[in-house]
Amino acid sequence: TSLLLTSLLLLIPILVSFKERLHIAKDLIIAAIRAVIQLVIIGYLLEFVFKLETTWIVLLLILVIMVNAAANTQKRKPEVVQHAFWISLAGILTGSILSLGGVLLTGAIDFKPNEIIPVAGMVGSNGMIAINLSYQNLNRIFTKETAVIEAKLSLGASPAMAAKEAIRESVKVAIVPT
Repeated sequence: TSLLLTSLLLLIPILVSFKERLHIAKDLIIAAIRAVIQLVIIGYLLEFVFKLETTWIVLLLILVIMVNAAANTQKRKPEVVQHAFWISLAGILTGSILSLGGVLLTGAIDFKPNEIIPVAGMVGSNGMIAINLSYQNLNRIFTKETAVIEAKLSLGASPAMAAKEAIRESVKVAIVPT
C-alpha cells in the first residue's frame, strides 16, 4: 500500500515534465525504479546487520557510510581543491566521532545497530552537505576574487595568505547551521 501511494507521488513530477515538455519523464521513472531496488537491497542488508549486533561489523558499516559521504564530496569539488577526498573524509570522520561519541556518552542512544547506524547515516550526510556547501562557496569566491588573489600573489603573498579570506568565508558558510 505504501509503495503504491509513493508511486502515485511520482506521477506529479512526471505530469509536470510532460506539461512543461522537460523531457525528463524517462529519467524520473528510471530513478524511481533504481531507488526501489536500492531500498530493497539496503533493507535486507540492514535487517541482516541489525540481527548480528557485532561491534566490529557495525563500526565497519559506519566507516563505509563515512567513506561514501567523502567520495560523494569528491564528485562536486572545485578544481582548486587538492586532495578533496582525504580532506572531506577527515572532516566527516572528525565530526562523526565527536557527534556520535556525544550522543552515546550522554545516553541519548545506545550502541545498537538499529540506533547507531541511522544516526551515523544522518551525521555523515550532514557532513557531506556542509563540505559540499563549503566547496561550492570556495569555488564561487575564488572565481569572483581571482583578480584580488592574483594581485596578492604577484605582490609576494604565499598561496595560503592570498587565499586566506576566501577560505575563511567558505569555512564560515560551512559551519553556520542551515
